Amino acid sequence: MIAITTLSVLPYSDVGIVSYKLTSSGMVVHFVGYFVAAGLMYWAYRRDSLSFILFCGLIIFMFSVILESVQLWVPDRTFNPVDIAANGLGIGFFVLVWAVDQRFAKTPRLNRTTETFNGVKRTEDRREDAPVK
Repeated sequence: MIAITTLSVLPYSDVGIVSYKLTSSGMVVHFVGYFVAAGLMYWAYRRDSLSFILFCGLIIFMFSVILESVQLWVPDRTFNPVDIAANGLGIGFFVLVWAVDQRFAKTPRLNRTTETFNGVKRTEDRREDAPVK
């Protein structure tokens, strides 16, 4: 997120980038950047619930809207609603990839369990399809 913030709010001359745009609005760069940001947020928290993934996606999207709005006051930068749409598409595509992975994953996920027996905690990783002892 630090890289996205830096590249979003500094003027091109300060960043040393003449033009990174692959299209007229840099849509591909925005799409990939926010797809990766959503993936990193998932990787950091590893919560496998759709509501959590959507919540994180909403937070990242709102952050992207704020960064794009800040560009109204940054020299050599312009506000572009197409960039916001590309950010949302990148986040949405990550959610889609995550959902397909959850649905069609061939290997069972590990489920960490903690049990207490006679005051001693025991933690083990168990496959979701393994029988409970």
